[in-house]
Amino acid sequence: MFFRLWRRGISLRRPQTVVALGALLTGAAVASMLLNLYGDARRKMTRELAAYGPNAVVSPAVPLSGDPSGGLLDDELVDRLTPLASGGIVAVPVLYAVARIEPHGVPGVQATVVSVGADFEALRALNPAWHVDGLELRGARGQCVLGVGLAERLKVRRGGSIVLRAGEGSAPVAATPAAQRFTVAALVSTGSAEDDRVFVSLEDLQDLTGLHGKVSLVELRIPGDEREVYHVLRELQSLAPGIEARPVRQIVESQAQVLRTVRLLSVVLTLSILAIIALCVVATMTAILLERRRDIAVMKAVGADDSLVMKLFLAEATALGMAGGAAGWALGLLLARQVGRSLFGVTLQMAAWTFPAVTLVTAVLAFISTLLPVAAVRGIQPALVLKGE
Repeated sequence: MFFRLWRRGISLRRPQTVVALGALLTGAAVASMLLNLYGDARRKMTRELAAYGPNAVVSPAVPLSGDPSGGLLDDELVDRLTPLASGGIVAVPVLYAVARIEPHGVPGVQATVVSVGADFEALRALNPAWHVDGLELRGARGQCVLGVGLAERLKVRRGGSIVLRAGEGSAPVAATPAAQRFTVAALVSTGSAEDDRVFVSLEDLQDLTGLHGKVSLVELRIPGDEREVYHVLRELQSLAPGIEARPVRQIVESQAQVLRTVRLLSVVLTLSILAIIALCVVATMTAILLERRRDIAVMKAVGADDSLVMKLFLAEATALGMAGGAAGWALGLLLARQVGRSLFGVTLQMAAWTFPAVTLVTAVLAFISTLLPVAAVRGIQPALVLKGE
């Protein structure tokens, strides 16, 4: 009997029921839109800030004075970082050294530069904003990539050759080769200091400087928000006492500030809309209760107690909340995608977790909003109502 009455109650098309359903649908649509926008804004922000380069660095904590390889990391330590380079984390070991560079076969033209030894393809993945003219280095030995500023000073083009000599400050040892010739495989334009650097493979620079098995630092791209970045850095710091794992604060803090602002705005707007919707549902359910006073009186006259009647109305309100939540979620998803296209020029992806969240919150909101008006059931006297008083 209870379910028959419940089904009849939600199937009757009363104007008040339509208003309540519309209010719940509106609240669910706004909540769905904001939650989907926030969820995808976090993903988009992480992707966009990745263009600015690595967001964390692992380097030696304290350089050892008197050690020709002081201030450098061992390959063994770099290998211990590999298990943590998962879940989207990109780690690139890099060796820096001061070197003398000159075009091959052009005497009298030379410069002192910072040479960078790394897997250039991996380094470029950390810096997608770099513009590379030509083939990537791809770890090939005997090849190099020149910054466009350095190439212009040396009058060297792609396909030419340069000679690189280890200079002071790179800590060469007795076995260090005097010089090494490289073919210019590509030119790179970054708009920063890398435009005046030369990139070679890590093995080539280690051979040139005599720093076998050594790197200057490890550059990292750690996906996620500020909390996730610092969590990974704490894990890295615990690997060895001789390293320092630190964030690139300009990138991490900028991302955190934007996400905090978007999150605060989403929460405030959602709570405000839901509060207004709750007041609307309270007023609508009160009107429904007054309209159905005669039905309630009949139910109580034939033996239904107050708790049964209250449960009936609460069940009806919860069903309306679930229906409005599901429909509102779908509408909010469409609105979020439209906002993403019109304001940001991107297509937002659906956050699957928002469907149960929005539906559940809307059902709970309808249930709580009905608690106050449904308490009036206790005051309905069957004898007086059925007499028309």
